Amino acid sequence: MKFSHLLFVFLLGALGYGGAEVLWRGHTHWTMLLLGGAGFLAVYRISVRAAPPLCHLLSAAALTALEFSCGLLVNRALGWDVWDYSALPGNLLGQICPQYALIWLALSVPCCALARALNRCVFRPLNPPAAPARRALPSPIRRRPPPPGAPAPSRSSRCGSSRGGPRRGRGSAPHPPARRCPPRP
Repeated sequence: MKFSHLLFVFLLGALGYGGAEVLWRGHTHWTMLLLGGAGFLAVYRISVRAAPPLCHLLSAAALTALEFSCGLLVNRALGWDVWDYSALPGNLLGQICPQYALIWLALSVPCCALARALNRCVFRPLNPPAAPARRALPSPIRRRPPPPGAPAPSRSSRCGSSRGGPRRGRGSAPHPPARRCPPRP
C-alpha cells in the first residue's frame, strides 16, 4: 500500500477521533490525535482482511490494546494524566475498562464500513479476490456432419476460413497454406 494512502487513513482517523473526543469530553490532547490515527490504520488493515462480524471484534480488540499501550506510556510513564478509568468497575490499571471496550466495539461497526468503502472506492484493494480456478479449455469445435440426404457442402463454402480448410484434430499435420476464394460471378 502506498505511503500516501496510509497517511490519508492516518489523518482521517486522527481528525475523526479528535473531533469525536471534543464532542464527547469537550477537549482533547494531541496524543489522542496520534492514537486516533494509529487506531483507524489498525481498523483499516483489519477490515480489508476480515469480514464482519470478525472484523468488528478484531478492531475493538486492537483499539482497546492501543488504548492500553498508549495509556501506559502517556498516563503512567510520562504522568500526563490524559484519562483515568480507575473509578470505573473492571478497569485495568486505570487505562482500559469493559465499558469503553464495548464503546470501541460499537464504534468499530461504522469504522469498518468506512474503511471498506475507502478500500473499495478510493484505494486499490490490498487483497484482491483470488482469481477463479482455470478450467480446461473446451475441446475443438467440430462441424456436424450434414443430415442424411442433404447435399455435402461445396469447397467454396470454406473460403472465408483463414486456415484454408476444415479444422483438424490435435496432433494432425499443419494446415495447408490459405487459398484465395474464386471470384464471384
